[in-house]
Amino acid sequence: NIFINDCTFQNGLKSNYDITYSSDLVYLTILKRDITLTPDINSKEYDGIEIVLDEYSYVASELFDDLRVTEYNVNADRILDARDYHISIVSYEFDSDDILNSYNITLIDKDITITQRSIIINLNTSYQKNYDQEAYDLSTISYKLSKPLVNNDTLNISFETYLNGVETEAKNAGTYVLKIKSAYVNSNY
Repeated sequence: NIFINDCTFQNGLKSNYDITYSSDLVYLTILKRDITLTPDINSKEYDGIEIVLDEYSYVASELFDDLRVTEYNVNADRILDARDYHISIVSYEFDSDDILNSYNITLIDKDITITQRSIIINLNTSYQKNYDQEAYDLSTISYKLSKPLVNNDTLNISFETYLNGVETEAKNAGTYVLKIKSAYVNSNY
């Protein structure tokens, strides 16, 4: 409530005016500001680096005061592996409790995905050896990856050889087709 009970004029101009004051009350209302809080996190490809949410890992619309998120809820123990995640803000605080009453806060959850790391295995174009009654040792086949593996992950890879369209051991003289039989790192790839 604002009530005017006296008024001061510059240069003594009050004496030139007959001023009366209305007895009606005048109200000044400051409305709460509507804001939204959303976790500030984005989908990415698996890179072996854990996403850690801190007190400022949010996006707020039209926020004028310092706000800290004090708790998040995530549908996993940590945000690291390739999968879908649902993140929500559970609690937050301002520097002063008085400020909290100045906002209507809507919390918006966020869904993100850490996608599998996509790698391409490139084999050398040709391999050869002289006939020696021994099968070609496929464990010596070299390859290059389009992206490095991360987090000390290792690639388990096996090969197979075909002669005239039939899978067979590469032992006798001839030109064999070399194929990757299986390649696996973990579910992040």
